[in-house]
Amino acid sequence: MLRKTEELKLQCDFVASDATKLPFENNTLDICYSHTVMNFCDPEKFVSEQYRVLKPDGKIIIMDVYNRGIKPEEWIPTDDCEEKELFDKVWAAASVNPHSQIKCYENRTEKYFAYLAAQGFQNISIDEMAQAQINDDRISELNSVEKAYNMGPNALSKTEYQTLLDD
Repeated sequence: MLRKTEELKLQCDFVASDATKLPFENNTLDICYSHTVMNFCDPEKFVSEQYRVLKPDGKIIIMDVYNRGIKPEEWIPTDDCEEKELFDKVWAAASVNPHSQIKCYENRTEKYFAYLAAQGFQNISIDEMAQAQINDDRISELNSVEKAYNMGPNALSKTEYQTLLDD
């Protein structure tokens, strides 16, 4: 990212820190940008902290590859469907693997909107680029399912695994 800002001749400072405990005073930042962060920390604390450090006219940009979409017709394994049951089954088995000990929080677009609105953010929207990313997220999810299946190969039968991939 640093090379890109130099290439575009942007004046930016990058700081890596805990997204729920930012080292900035209240109302000091113009933009808070995060990529694949919100699903790895408490989302309400995350949004609250972003709101705290942003100037009143500041912008928050959240990119999250684990976000599965906004409309039911997009790929979202919801409750009471076979795909959701298989997804949960394979990830439950993978979660006992020592390589899978990172805490994740379930977040969906509608939850993001609720967290942001509850904190006081206004004019919440998804732009075209984000919409394209959301539509591509099924590929990412299928990759995560493959990873989970490899970490917990006995969780699903080959037929169940193939059903999950085919849906």
